[in-house]
Amino acid sequence: MDTNRRDFLRKLLWTSGAVSLVLSIPGRASACLYGNWLVRCPNGHLNIITDITCNRTCETCGALSVVNGEAVVMCPNSHANHVISGMREEREKWVMSYKCHICGQECRRNANQRMARESFYIYQDNGASVNHFSPTGWMGDVGDITLVGDWEGKPKSGKTCIKVEYSAKGEKPTCEYSGPCGWAGVYWQEPPLNWGNGRMLVTTSRSLRISDSGLARNTPR
Repeated sequence: MDTNRRDFLRKLLWTSGAVSLVLSIPGRASACLYGNWLVRCPNGHLNIITDITCNRTCETCGALSVVNGEAVVMCPNSHANHVISGMREEREKWVMSYKCHICGQECRRNANQRMARESFYIYQDNGASVNHFSPTGWMGDVGDITLVGDWEGKPKSGKTCIKVEYSAKGEKPTCEYSGPCGWAGVYWQEPPLNWGNGRMLVTTSRSLRISDSGLARNTPR
């Protein structure tokens, strides 16, 4: 509804009474989503909807996942998108297609796409669009760490993997006490350099899977 129409309805309310306003605005309860979608409830649980869906209760917690055609839909890369559909009598305004505002992927799924329990990738391959978080939170003796994000030596899948080397020499200490720190580490952060003041990503994942391989064992003395 544009500003002119909103002003017109406001004046109409004062001149013709509340009944005229109610008759002028269709009920939101008739709005719907059409097709196959993966939607997220306010508590972060994922639900699959199909066909024509106007309202949907979360199968896990009972909260409303779709309210009057308004929902948070997930793209194939697990990005969240807030969408609002048209009224039931306005079929041409139903949301039948929606491009993710982050990666541009189509959010509506076809019958052959896997929707439930999709993976939330920290690292799939170097530069992959499904990657989340970046290794930007360096701590301790940061000069002791060498991190290569596009190493092609021994990837479990894809073309690349992450290679990390630790020298234990006590170089470039960042600890609050006098160095060397005697340790080093890296936080993966989203967005980069987010130490608690950035946005929060919500995922329904309950486990973290890491595939690792050691090239050599070295115990610092």
